[in-house]
Amino acid sequence: MPAVTKIVTLLVVCLMLAASLAEAQAPQGRSVALEDLTWTELRDRIAGGATIVLVPIGGTEQNGPHMTLGKHNVRARLLAEKIALVLGNAIVAPVVAYAPEDGKLIWSCEGLRFKKGDLAYSTPVIVGDTLVTVGGYNGPNLGVKLGGSGDITATNRLWLIQNNPQSIGSGVAIDGHVYMPFAGLNTIECIDPKTGKSIWKEKQKSAFWGSIVVAGGKAYVTDQEGRTVVFKPNPEKFEAISTNELGEKCNATPAISNGEIFIRTFKALYCIAE
Repeated sequence: MPAVTKIVTLLVVCLMLAASLAEAQAPQGRSVALEDLTWTELRDRIAGGATIVLVPIGGTEQNGPHMTLGKHNVRARLLAEKIALVLGNAIVAPVVAYAPEDGKLIWSCEGLRFKKGDLAYSTPVIVGDTLVTVGGYNGPNLGVKLGGSGDITATNRLWLIQNNPQSIGSGVAIDGHVYMPFAGLNTIECIDPKTGKSIWKEKQKSAFWGSIVVAGGKAYVTDQEGRTVVFKPNPEKFEAISTNELGEKCNATPAISNGEIFIRTFKALYCIAE
C-alpha cells in the first residue's frame, strides 16, 4: 500500500474512532451538536443546565492531494464535541455570525471586498473591543470596533489598509498587540490594532500557511518548509528564540498539549518534547 494511502487511511480511522468515542460518551440518545437537536430537545437541554455554547470554526480548502477538502470542519466539530462532553453543560453550535433567536444579521462592516472578490483565509483577531481581520490574495485589512447593529462601516470601522501581503495563517492577540504571519512576503509582523500600522516586521526564509500559537510566553509558527520559528512576543522588536527544522513540507499549525508540541508535515506527524 502506498505511503500516502496509508496516511489517509490512518487519518480516516482516527476520525472514525474519535467520532465513535464521542458518541459513546454522549448521553444516551442525545447529541451535543445544536444542529442535531429539535427545538424542544434544545429547550430541555437548556432547562437541564446547558449554559455554554461552543462555536467550532472550520473551513474548506485545498492542501494538496493528500488531504480532503473539508478536513477542518471534521476536526473542529469533533474537538468541540469532545470539549462539550467534558464540560457536561455545553452544546456545540454550527459556525454562525447571526442572532440565534431569529437568524437576523447583527452587524456588518464593509472593507474586505476588492477586485479579486470577498476573500479571507485567516481568522479575525480580537483585541479588547477591536476586531482585526486581513483579506486574502493581497486584499485589504481593517480594524473594527465591536458593537452596534446593521451596517457599522461609517461608525465603527477604525482603519482600512489596501494591498497587503498574502495572509493564510491566523495571528494572535497578546498584551494589546496583534502578531500576524504572512505568506506573501514570508514575514512575521506586529500590528497596532487601533491604527493598523506595522510596528515591526521580520522576514523569514519561507511562506507561512500555519497560524501562530502561544504557550509558556513563547510564540510558535511553522513555515511551508517545515521550519518552526519560536519568538518572544515583544511589541518593541522581533525577539527570536530559536528556529527548528524538520526538513519536510508543512502547511499546518503546531498544536501544544501538556508540554508537547505536535506538528503535521506532508509525510508524518511529529511529537516534540524535552
